[in-house]
Amino acid sequence: MPMYNKKSAFLKGDRRNPCTYRVGRFEGDKYISYENYGFVQERNTKMGLYCILPGTGDDEVWYPIDEVTLVKGHWTNKKRIVDEESE
Repeated sequence: MPMYNKKSAFLKGDRRNPCTYRVGRFEGDKYISYENYGFVQERNTKMGLYCILPGTGDDEVWYPIDEVTLVKGHWTNKKRIVDEESE
C-alpha cells in the first residue's frame, strides 16, 4: 500500500500518475538509497524525462524515465471537461 492517501489535504497538485523512484543521500560517509513515492505531472518523451511531484510536498524534480516506475503501469491523461451547454 503506497504511503499517500487520495483524500489527504497536505498533498497538492494532480495525483493521477502515482509512481515510485529511488532517492539517494549521504549520511556521514555512507550513501543511503531509498524508494520514494510521488506523482508524475508531465513527461518529456524526446528527452526521456518525467516531472515528479514527490508525495512529501517538495518541489517538482525531473527524473529519467528508466529510473521511475509507474504504480498503475501506464500513463493516464487528464479527464476532459465536457461543457454541457454545447451538447
